[in-house]
Amino acid sequence: MATGRDRGATVSRHTERHLVFLSLACCLILVVACGKNTIPTTQIAGAPPSADGPLRIGLLLDYTGALGTLGEATEEGAQFAVELINAAGGVRGRDVELIAADGATDPETSVEAAHRLITQEGVTAIIGPLGSAAALAVAREVTIEKRVPIVCPAATTPELTELSDDAHVFRTCLSDSAQGPALAWIAQERGFERVALLYRNDPYGRGLRESFSDSFSGEVTAAVEIDPYQQTYLEELKTAAADSPQALVTMAFAAEGEVFLAEALNNGLISSFVFSDAMAHYFMLDGVGAERLAGVRGAFPRGGGSISDELKQNWTDAFVERFGHQPSALAQATYDAVLCISLAAEKASSTEGTAIRKAFPTVSGGTGELTAAVEAVSVKHALAAVRAGGDINYEGLSCSMDLTSNGDLATGIVEIFEISNGLFNVIQELPIEVPSST
Repeated sequence: MATGRDRGATVSRHTERHLVFLSLACCLILVVACGKNTIPTTQIAGAPPSADGPLRIGLLLDYTGALGTLGEATEEGAQFAVELINAAGGVRGRDVELIAADGATDPETSVEAAHRLITQEGVTAIIGPLGSAAALAVAREVTIEKRVPIVCPAATTPELTELSDDAHVFRTCLSDSAQGPALAWIAQERGFERVALLYRNDPYGRGLRESFSDSFSGEVTAAVEIDPYQQTYLEELKTAAADSPQALVTMAFAAEGEVFLAEALNNGLISSFVFSDAMAHYFMLDGVGAERLAGVRGAFPRGGGSISDELKQNWTDAFVERFGHQPSALAQATYDAVLCISLAAEKASSTEGTAIRKAFPTVSGGTGELTAAVEAVSVKHALAAVRAGGDINYEGLSCSMDLTSNGDLATGIVEIFEISNGLFNVIQELPIEVPSST
């Protein structure tokens, strides 16, 4: 579950709303139904998917639950992309529409939301869910059968790779088949020969437990599963610490991490840790006390790419001017996802789901020129190129967008971070290459 380490996103709690972006002359007007304090509200009538209709993209994010702090900041990247696309004339001459739904960090809720987005709102592509368990449930129970492609910006479970999905599942984050070995490398580099594992009882935690255990050369003294939303993890911690491991490797979300880390430290059970990516959130540091976690290291996988620092900074400056704060890593990922879905629909001359699915790899990692669509002019150029039948190779802000046949990122980087001075500071980068088929 690649999440991000960005401070300061304030998230409103909401269940579902419509986000329609319209360009009128040179003005961009954000129309939100049942949403924030913006201009006139507009309802989108439920409609079946149509190859001739406007491109409707579902945003199945988390605005509540354990990942609720990520939803709004993640959504902003999609908003920004659609504003630029519609300013450039939209897709097939019509404005792209976003429809957001809250998955509530819950697989069952996410499945219900995905079904509603497709059958009632007429979306033909979905970005999300964020969590691995929800992504697997949505793909298995809804989107594969409905032939609607999904692009997951943060679902890292290796189980997604193995789905029989007819290439309808893509992701802009590295699989935990890369993160597990990186966590094992950190433990070994720190001189930990005996470690215990505390892992979430879901596809994210189980996938990391397996990939770590396969890579670690030392002894795993205990592998203890935890369930989310417990008020205490003291018994699980006592089990993990029973054989006096040198460190506890945590494969959980920051919300539960805030609880069990405080309990581990307060009760003197264990004081050395290795963190998976989903632990890397500042609210957790603030809750536990950053000084108590100084020196802890962890892994944060991300996609690699060749877009220049200058182009990234230009995009960041424009984002800050639009939203008033720095973008999160997931905002960059959803920006890239919206661009690739839109370019695929334009190339296919269709907004139908299967057509988008077929065209997606040809624009995300095609044989054409490298294309970084980071501002209005380059977005317009990219759309015009595929509209004219040309080939492009989209180079994203968050990653290269070059995919394997399984829809996984082909290359990436695992950042090794260390907590110091109250921050998650990157101290090393490990390059990752994924086999073309796994």
